[in-house]
Amino acid sequence: MQNRELIFEYPTVYLIYDKLGSGRSSNDPKFKVYVGETNDISRRTRQHLKDTGKSRMDWKALNESHNSQMIVIGDYYFNKSLTLDIENKLMMYLLSAESVTQLNNRRSNPQRKYFMSD
Repeated sequence: MQNRELIFEYPTVYLIYDKLGSGRSSNDPKFKVYVGETNDISRRTRQHLKDTGKSRMDWKALNESHNSQMIVIGDYYFNKSLTLDIENKLMMYLLSAESVTQLNNRRSNPQRKYFMSD
C-alpha cells in the first residue's frame, strides 16, 4: 500500500504545531499545537486555512506563522472510532507536556467500546 493512499483514502489524525521560541534555554522549545482527525485530510486542511482561518484566532496565527508545521498520521487499520480515540489520547498526552504551552481543539472525543478498543 502506498503512503499516499494511507493519507488520502483512510481516516487520519493530524497535528499542526508552531514553535513559539525557547523557554529557559535553546534546548527548551515551547509549542502551540492543534490536534484533529478527519476522513478527508485534503478537504479538512483547505477548510481550516480558508474558512476557520478567518474566524478563529488560533488558526489565523498558525496560518500566518513561518514556524508552523503539519504532521499527518495514517494507517490502514484506522477507522473513525480509532482516529477519534487516538486524537483524544494524543490531546491528553500533549496537555501533560511541559513544552506545549497551548493546545487547540474544540472538543474531546471519549470513545467507549469499539471493535479495536483493546
